[in-house]
Amino acid sequence: MKESNSSSILPNVVILTSGLSGSSVLAGLLGRAGYWLGHETKKIGYDTYENSELVDLNRKILEDSGFFHEDAGDLPPPSIPSIQALANSEGLEGFRGFLRECSENAPWLWKDPRLSYTMFFWNRIHDFSSSKFILATRDSRQAWTGLVLRGKLNMPWKDYLEIEGNDDAAATRFLRDHSIRPHTVAFEDLILRPEEVIEGLNGFLGTSITMSDFRAIYRGSTEGLRWSRTDFFRARAKVAIAARVLRRGVTFPQTDSQAMTRSNV
Repeated sequence: MKESNSSSILPNVVILTSGLSGSSVLAGLLGRAGYWLGHETKKIGYDTYENSELVDLNRKILEDSGFFHEDAGDLPPPSIPSIQALANSEGLEGFRGFLRECSENAPWLWKDPRLSYTMFFWNRIHDFSSSKFILATRDSRQAWTGLVLRGKLNMPWKDYLEIEGNDDAAATRFLRDHSIRPHTVAFEDLILRPEEVIEGLNGFLGTSITMSDFRAIYRGSTEGLRWSRTDFFRARAKVAIAARVLRRGVTFPQTDSQAMTRSNV
């Protein structure tokens, strides 16, 4: 099935990210540029700008492939061959109906960390040759420190690096297999040098994003990185203490913030 951009000169866009990359800021900018984000977007205390129906369908893809974690960011990672095999199954009308709806509302934006894996399914039932891809990245230490200190999830540093590596490898494999050259946006560049990043996005997509759009979406500091080296070691100490408590068999009730998944931080 071919996608149609007849209603707009802008290309449809897929953002691939491992999560915790600040990609919601990027998606918010593209939403202000006229991209369709869906009838509803996922909100978790802030707007993720992720199409709610896309996220639900991606969860179903992972579950049907035999991966039963809420988030793709877990160990072991989802099985790409199992995900690809789903494209040959019956009962795909819900997925095809969603694709038709997206085409009717072009230009659309897809953003969900699960896409690093589920694109291996979507690409088998839809032609993305006229779409453009953006690879959203972030410094690993910045992402993990925020996960621990703000997200309240005591994930060991080595586990985070393994999960991030799996996600990145899946996205890289998809792009390589289909000879796609993405536009890369690093979150650190976006917040420290927004004018340069916006200029690059406008050149890549043909959008007219402005600094006013950036200020409307991002309310944080543009003067430096969010987390310091000291914060990183605070996070390592916090995880180490939590591990020792767990080994001693002491448990605490889980709070709402501790139940947050990687894609929601």
